[in-house]
Amino acid sequence: MTTLFSAFQSWRRPAGTAGTIAAALLLAGCAASPTANYYTLVPAAQPRSAPAGGAPNYLIEVLPVSVPSQVDQPQIMLRDAAGSITPRYSERWTAPLSDELHDALADGLTRSLGVLDVDSVKPGREDPVWRVQTSINRFDSVLGDAAIVDATWRLRPINIAGPVLLCRTQVRVAADGPGIDGLVRAHQTAVQDLALTIAGAIRNGARSTPSGVGSAQVSGCHTSAS
Repeated sequence: MTTLFSAFQSWRRPAGTAGTIAAALLLAGCAASPTANYYTLVPAAQPRSAPAGGAPNYLIEVLPVSVPSQVDQPQIMLRDAAGSITPRYSERWTAPLSDELHDALADGLTRSLGVLDVDSVKPGREDPVWRVQTSINRFDSVLGDAAIVDATWRLRPINIAGPVLLCRTQVRVAADGPGIDGLVRAHQTAVQDLALTIAGAIRNGARSTPSGVGSAQVSGCHTSAS
């Protein structure tokens, strides 16, 4: 019996050793996993503009932003000259990219115009509102090169006399450095240039093609009855 028990112990020992090794390898793999870095398109807090003649009597409503599915991912998606898109798994957006774009546009518009967004205050039935609808056609991130944003946007006046304005805007901002940090800063600038361009159209009552702000170039604007 003693011999049989000893043999049984000898047979069990390798399994225990293998389990220990497997657990050690698993822990080593977890320890080697890179830490995820999170980024946002909303720039650091800045003071709001003080509009000449007092604050406007209208609100803005920034609708959800549509984004191409290729880049609407948690990871920052890098594009190269050949058109290949590569995810950076350790470099991520703080929120879904469509939400990041919405919040960054709303931030730029409210600060530039000195008005409130309907997300922060519910408008009355008769309150004047400028409704902003944005569709992102391209959101390219080229490491060490540039951030590129191509957007089609529409302004619709609610309880305001004015036309509906539909425009397309392309923004290309050189990356501020060779890494992801510089690329994200370039995207922040690009989205703010887009927001300031839309703000200029709102100030003008959407009656004509706005001038592009910063690196923004505006093309193909059309007006129609609201």
